[in-house]
Parts: sequence; structure tokens; C-alpha cells
Amino acid sequence: MFSSDEDIKQANAAELGHLINQLPVSTRHRQLLSKFLVKSDGTAFAYNIKLKECISWLKEIPFSEEFVKRLVYLDQPPAAWERHLPIEYTPKTHIIHGMYRRIIKKSIFQRGDPHYGLPLPKIFCREMNIITENTQYTIDFPDKLYEVHKPFGYNFPDYIVADGIVFKLVELWNPLYVKRSAFTSKYLGAPTPINMNGTLVQPYSNKVYTLLYKKYIATCMQ
Repeated sequence: MFSSDEDIKQANAAELGHLINQLPVSTRHRQLLSKFLVKSDGTAFAYNIKLKECISWLKEIPFSEEFVKRLVYLDQPPAAWERHLPIEYTPKTHIIHGMYRRIIKKSIFQRGDPHYGLPLPKIFCREMNIITENTQYTIDFPDKLYEVHKPFGYNFPDYIVADGIVFKLVELWNPLYVKRSAFTSKYLGAPTPINMNGTLVQPYSNKVYTLLYKKYIATCMQ
């Protein structure tokens, strides 16, 4: 057992040193390892994020599994999440909304909308309706967006094929990050600005957030 966080860091560094000495490591991976091993005064949470990223690309090295399984995360609670933090700091408790639009394949042998009125596939969330309890959850017009709600870290597919219908991902967004203001506030329902050291900045657009999320999944979660 380790007696301190510093012991864990030193043990991890030693294990990575063994990996370099015993396996053929490319110049790129050597550079990444060197960057990871640079000491910093960051929090344990930040160190764990860096270690997770490190492990993600260490797996690209053949026969690295024996070394990877010996790496240890710092056993400390994560720092409180704040909206200005990079996307990789997002807690897994955040529910990300994936917005999908139906794709209609045009055919000269087909007239009208072949899907309109069909039951909504179960993967999509049902909208709440306060007017009636007898709402029929069915496919709507082509410009209608359908939502998939999943915890942060879920790999939203670019396309979903459900019940023979194809849906394409339009964008992703995190309601807790966007933090829409009340319509009675001075922001009139728009996203609440982020306070960064006394300066108010607008949160990323959904389009940019989607790109960042996709990049995070590709580099840290595979």
C-alpha cells in the first residue's frame, strides 16, 4: 500500500520507466510520456485526468497491458465541478442530450412520408405533455428533433437505425453547462454567461460542444 499521493506518483513514474525500457516505444509515445511525467502542483483530480489520458494511448503500444494494470489513480475525491473547466472534468452524473433528426431516403417509387405517424423508437425520450395524458408517441414531421439522454461519457453514434428508420446526430449539449437563464432574468432565457476571474464569457455553442465531446470520446474513452 502507498502512504501518500507522492508515493503513488513515483510508483507510476517507475512503472512507465520499466515500460519504456522493455517495450519498443515510438518517438511520439516517448514525447507523450515525457509530457505526462513532468511534475506539476496540480490537484489529485487533475493528475487522475492526465493519467486516464495517458492510459488511453498507452494501450496503443503492443504488450503494454501488464504495465498499464499496475498504474494507480490518486485516491482523492474530485474537485467541485465548475462551468469554466475543460470538458474532460465533467462529472459522469451530468446527463448529455443528443439531438437527432430523421432521414428520409427519397425514392421515385415512394410517395409521401413513409414514417410519419409510426411509433417513436424506444431509444428516444418521451416528451412531457401537461395538456393530455393520452399523448401518442409517434414520428412527426421531418424537421422534428428527437432526444437521447445519456450520462457523460456515452459515445453517441452519428447515426441510429431503429425500427427501420435512420436518424442522424445533429448536436450534443449539456443542460448543466449551458445553464439557461429564466425568461424573467436579464438574460431572457438565454444561456447564462460563465464568470472567469471576473470576466463574463458565453458558453460554447452546441456545435462547438459537440466537436469537443466527440474529441474527448475519441481520445479518452476508447
